[in-house]
Amino acid sequence: MVVDHTEVDAEGFVIGGIGGDSNSVWAEIGSLELRATSRDREALTLDPERDASRIYFLRLGSRELRKLAKRLRDQRAYPIANSAIALSRKPSDDSNSIQQPG
Repeated sequence: MVVDHTEVDAEGFVIGGIGGDSNSVWAEIGSLELRATSRDREALTLDPERDASRIYFLRLGSRELRKLAKRLRDQRAYPIANSAIALSRKPSDDSNSIQQPG
């Protein structure tokens, strides 16, 4: 598990806790959101003229963290649909390939 300073208490212990599989996924989603918010807040404190590249990378990191959190949230919200999609895609299924004339 990866955490940043916003997710630990004064003694360095992770805030919250580690639960079962479902809880750990939601904890990971929360962690990603907290880290994204932390980057957004840091970007707001910087001088745009002097720290433009740092602001860019903080915002880029924030977007990527939020994208990952959304992907995990969607997987948790629609587990049966995701399983059905995965099962319907067989490696030998050529129905979507372009047929060569011949």
